[in-house]
Amino acid sequence: WLSAAFVQPTPDPSGLPAMPRPYLLLLKLQAGRTQDLADVQRLLRGTSDGARAAMRAIVTQYAADLVEDYDALVTLADLEFGTAPERNEAS
Repeated sequence: WLSAAFVQPTPDPSGLPAMPRPYLLLLKLQAGRTQDLADVQRLLRGTSDGARAAMRAIVTQYAADLVEDYDALVTLADLEFGTAPERNEAS
């Protein structure tokens, strides 16, 4: 999946190429250390349903055994940080 991640790099604030968020999330989810899982929650903070679906699709494609962990971290992110404004409007 690493080569797919670098096909379309995302520019960072200074304009340098960086790993797209869905792949960074996958990298941290696979690492599985406490800090990496906390980083996943922060990466999920304020993301739209569409962005979360794209992230979940990447996890499903490359690490299907981690989908349940991803879903749990989505729930924890919402509990810790609240939901994104567009997600609140849908409820």
